[in-house]
Amino acid sequence: MKEILQDLRTKLVKLDEGDRNRLKLIWQCYNVLLKNLGDEKYLPMVRRSALFRIPEIEDVFLGEGLVNWTGLNLTYNLGWKPYINIDIDNSAFVKEGKVIELLEQVIERNSNPMKIGSWGRDDVQRATDLLRGCKVCWNVVARDGRRITNAKTVMGIHEKNVSETTFNFNGKQISVKNYYDKIYDKNLISDGPCVKASNDTFIPAEICVIKKGKNYNRLLNSDQTSKMIGVATKDPCNQMAAIKNQMRDLKLDKNHPLLEKFGIQFDNKMLEVTDAKVLKPPQLVYGVVGNTREEITPEIGSGKWDVWGDVRLHFFHPVKIDCWGLLVIGNLIQQYQIDIFSEALCRIGGNRGMSIPREPVQIIHIRLREFDQELNIPQLTENLNYFKDEFNGSKASFVLVVIPKKNSKIYNHVKQASELHVKGVLTQCVAEKNFKPKVDRRTNQEGPNEPVIGNLLLKINSKLGGVNHVIVPPPDDIFKRIDILSYPVLIIGIDVTHPPSLGFDKNKPAPPSFAAVTGSIGRTGMPYMMHVQAQLKAAAGAAEIVHNLQSTTKKMLFMFRNKTKGHQPCKILVFRDGVGDSQFQEVLHIEMRAIRRACTELNVNYTPRITFITVQKRHKTRLFLINKYGVTHAPAGTVVDTDIVHPAEMDFYLQSHTPIIGTARPTRYHLLWDDSDFTADQIQVLTYYLCYMYSRCNRSVKIPAPTYYAHWAAFRANVLADGYKYKDLEDLNNHLLQRENGGCESFGFDFPFHFI
Repeated sequence: MKEILQDLRTKLVKLDEGDRNRLKLIWQCYNVLLKNLGDEKYLPMVRRSALFRIPEIEDVFLGEGLVNWTGLNLTYNLGWKPYINIDIDNSAFVKEGKVIELLEQVIERNSNPMKIGSWGRDDVQRATDLLRGCKVCWNVVARDGRRITNAKTVMGIHEKNVSETTFNFNGKQISVKNYYDKIYDKNLISDGPCVKASNDTFIPAEICVIKKGKNYNRLLNSDQTSKMIGVATKDPCNQMAAIKNQMRDLKLDKNHPLLEKFGIQFDNKMLEVTDAKVLKPPQLVYGVVGNTREEITPEIGSGKWDVWGDVRLHFFHPVKIDCWGLLVIGNLIQQYQIDIFSEALCRIGGNRGMSIPREPVQIIHIRLREFDQELNIPQLTENLNYFKDEFNGSKASFVLVVIPKKNSKIYNHVKQASELHVKGVLTQCVAEKNFKPKVDRRTNQEGPNEPVIGNLLLKINSKLGGVNHVIVPPPDDIFKRIDILSYPVLIIGIDVTHPPSLGFDKNKPAPPSFAAVTGSIGRTGMPYMMHVQAQLKAAAGAAEIVHNLQSTTKKMLFMFRNKTKGHQPCKILVFRDGVGDSQFQEVLHIEMRAIRRACTELNVNYTPRITFITVQKRHKTRLFLINKYGVTHAPAGTVVDTDIVHPAEMDFYLQSHTPIIGTARPTRYHLLWDDSDFTADQIQVLTYYLCYMYSRCNRSVKIPAPTYYAHWAAFRANVLADGYKYKDLEDLNNHLLQRENGGCESFGFDFPFHFI
């Protein structure tokens, strides 16, 4: 491999397709080798380049049956010279132990895990969400004395108990309880829960044990996420020390015997990059106070700025809200708590130039069950239609919805009701604990949660068509050609997201991927519109191409022209997320041609200049700054374009944000196409500037705003599709498109930025 790799490096600039395949094969071989460096104390992940150390005692609890495992992520990379990328990896695993003990952590407190009849209405779903995909084993002794051990993959918890669950045995129906009594002389609890496993096997939960090592690949709830953050978050100094400790445990601090067999040696010291640079932030323009627009320039390297303490900084385009309503779901909120929130919303919004009525037009309290979609959506639709009547046709209005907690299924039901069933009612959700006043420790008095209200206003102003701020470059020659305010530019973000794999249930079709495309529809680079669609997940190794991108781009060009009074973009900037290195050429070939065809369909002579850049977050490269203060974060705006980048193509790492906690990870960008002939400096600065255009906070973010918006658009598609029983992809896409045509024809046009 070493000789082949050296031969390829000598002609890297002009690799043909065969050379690229050989290089990919070598990369795969090295990564397979790295995944097998661990001994029996380590568990390699099937679809990840990670090795997890198997804990002797699973004592890092995340709650509801989950524990944290810590390991190493190792990948082989080819920069200016080959190197191994190593980082700490933390992941949730289902705790080893008896299934009944795990069920006790998931079901309601007053429920008995041994008796399914005592369970709450949503407990079966919660238990299924935890156990689905786990391996369970059980031991039984037959009447002839034989000890039998079995293992199966769990599909879920059956709705019926062991006495009611039956199956065919020798041509007759028999219950699970009677079968185990007859064959194994096992006296089961009559109302005991039943595990449904692969191949339609039913097993009494009371005899099942979870095998150690099942990675939990679904979304954690808010409490589990908080605990995971607490476990995984380390400052740069401790992160570097943890990496070195894990390397020592894996014997990577010296010549590893397996590597020696392949003739591989590597320096166990971290690579030092001496010629990184820190970019200047853009100037941020806010609204008119008096006769002038106010500008603010964030401090170099900070990646953040404060507007809440300065009454001069109005939003660039604040909206005037005619009316708003309050829908409280769950626990009753006292009137004085509503008054505190309403006063702060009006006051803080006024300081930003918004006009918000002091009181909601109506306050409605309702109760909903977490997983009862069939009853929840009609009830929500009825109440939102009531608010619509109260708004009397005003589009400068919204309903503030208080939901019980973050990541609640009720959030999905609210969005489905408002965007698919009710015409023209915008909703903004807030968790109950964030809506209620908080107690000031100094005065012991209740007051509004002003940071939460400030963030809500950022979203509300954007959703209703306002613009929070725009960017302008500082007066410097290098930036003149990338001033996106000087000429009409369409900025596109593309992302494709995939649901967790459900491959263990072969009777169900594979869940779809969601492709999201967002595009700026204003001369200021704001606001954005979205288009989402469901599509089949690509085969292993194939590129995840966005289908129908030509018609989507054409739709965005029409909307851009409509919102800018007839202007057409003279440049199109595309930031494409979710593409691996081996998929670059395929994505460029298909998606670039689709965008080109969309332009020429409008006018055969319309050929705007296109810049196509990939955005890669899912890597394990970290940047540490070592100075007189020790090991710290690299400052926001740090660019590395040497040593660890491609030796012949234009790519770079940009750390555009300052993390609130933990150690930041930069984003990797790769320029695939550029008609504008931007220099490397201009591409880097342009990318950094767009990280300041994120409407949901007053900080620069990890990736350019259009890509972040595409992520939220894909998330919204998943929310709207949740629970919908579709016949095929066409049916599902028609369901999603109700926002843009059919029953909700005006929603996507009147509120193009509703998805943030």
